[in-house]
Amino acid sequence: MKYLLLILFPFMLSSQDDKSDTKHFYAGFGISCISGSIVNHYTDKPGLSCVIGFGVGTLAGLGKEYIYDKQWGKGVFSKDDYRMTAWGSLCGSIVLRCVIDWNKVGFVPRKKKDKYSLNKDI
Repeated sequence: MKYLLLILFPFMLSSQDDKSDTKHFYAGFGISCISGSIVNHYTDKPGLSCVIGFGVGTLAGLGKEYIYDKQWGKGVFSKDDYRMTAWGSLCGSIVLRCVIDWNKVGFVPRKKKDKYSLNKDI
């Protein structure tokens, strides 16, 4: 997980210029994770749940930008906002897949060893 965050960190730096980009990223991330979790709960197919989660998050971003902003005239249409929502959906799908796999394997963090455990015989 640490390495995944190091890989994704440079791409997340581009969203620091505009606060709305950050909101779009987190919206795509959240929608993707929630919808993928629901699909995984009912189907127990991790690959399908990640693909559907990514699709739902991307479609939500497209719907917001194209329908709400452009067609209804309630905001400003921006391709960058759509791209940031799609990027958040992709990251959410990757994180969801990692969480699903860790739960299936039974990932448990290592317990710290007692620092005096080697000296008990003395």
